[in-house]
Amino acid sequence: MKKILLSAAAFVVVAVSAVSIAPTTSEAIPAFARQTGAACLSCHFQSFPALAPFGVAFKMGGFTDVGEQALVEDDELSIPSSLNITMMMRFKYKTVKTTTKATGVTSSSTTLEMPADQVLMVGGRIGSALGGFGEISFGTGGGIGNWQLINSNDFGDFKGGIGLYNAGFGPTGAIEISSVFGQHSGKLNGGFVSAVENLITGGSLFGNTLSVAAWAGSDMGLVQLAAVAPGAAGNGTNTGNRLATLARVVFTPEFSGMNAMIGGGVISGTTGTTTLGYAKLSDFFIDAQVQGDVGDMSLGIYADYASKNEGNLAVAPAVSVKPGATTGFSIRAELEPVHNVLLGIGYGSANPVGTLANETRTQFSATYHFYQNVELNFHYNEIKNPIATTTASKITETYLGMEALM
Repeated sequence: MKKILLSAAAFVVVAVSAVSIAPTTSEAIPAFARQTGAACLSCHFQSFPALAPFGVAFKMGGFTDVGEQALVEDDELSIPSSLNITMMMRFKYKTVKTTTKATGVTSSSTTLEMPADQVLMVGGRIGSALGGFGEISFGTGGGIGNWQLINSNDFGDFKGGIGLYNAGFGPTGAIEISSVFGQHSGKLNGGFVSAVENLITGGSLFGNTLSVAAWAGSDMGLVQLAAVAPGAAGNGTNTGNRLATLARVVFTPEFSGMNAMIGGGVISGTTGTTTLGYAKLSDFFIDAQVQGDVGDMSLGIYADYASKNEGNLAVAPAVSVKPGATTGFSIRAELEPVHNVLLGIGYGSANPVGTLANETRTQFSATYHFYQNVELNFHYNEIKNPIATTTASKITETYLGMEALM
């Protein structure tokens, strides 16, 4: 642990010392920035994927807003003159150590991936009231994935519409504006500690989710009501005939110059596929965040609580029995103390009700921005008494990666 923290400190010192010599303007901007003509950090707070108020408004506009980019327009036609595409280039160096409960022996593995992902991201305006996003991946199992369509209509002081979604960013992803869950696996990897991400998204049926949602939102918040079901990760289809119900409410107050958000959600009903079986769900969660400037620094604070109560997959819904809830919470903070350097710390805990199991997650992380769209990322993750395995007492991961978005 000491060596890891010293390595993190050395990384930060090098990053800070490089501020004066590294370029700081955004020269190559991703797909949405090309369409809007706005810089990446106009939509994102501190770093992608955390959303700033402008980014929230852009999403609730269905990805349709444009800047100076020319449009091709005719009756029932309004599209950008150029297809806006982003190519992701990422490498990562990762070391994982696992300590076995029975023997106390620690084993380790190291991987170097160059590239770690082979993805093209396509997104933006499809029509005057419709936009979308999708990823095209390459290699084994490649294809179109993580896609969504958002319809957005103006209704006076608020917007509303329909969202279609099949992606690995959780059951609320049809139109999610909270930054609490931190699903992106690079960057500061806030999803590592998030209770919602670990219990309801990554720890359950909803690692890949199909969703049809109705939504309405304004600068006061957002409401969505959706039918959700597990999707097939391989080809983005759902082979079942039952979808559970999701209700999600988010409020976005502002106080003392800080942008706040508090919300919650409930997932209930029976869902499943004819091939995997069915499950009865009774999940709920609460999430909150505060983002803004503190003196010359920017600060983001994120917290959530989740309760997962899901039945085991069964051949028929009638025999799907819920084993009892697993509850958890997390809190994390991300601070930008000097230009181009972002530091993070997080803690999470999960506990299956009625058992002695208690999983804790701790994280230290750092990001250095070469440009707004090019980052060097470091994080140290530690899990004690992981509830997902009965053999390990501790798992640690040290990650160093670089991501560039063209």
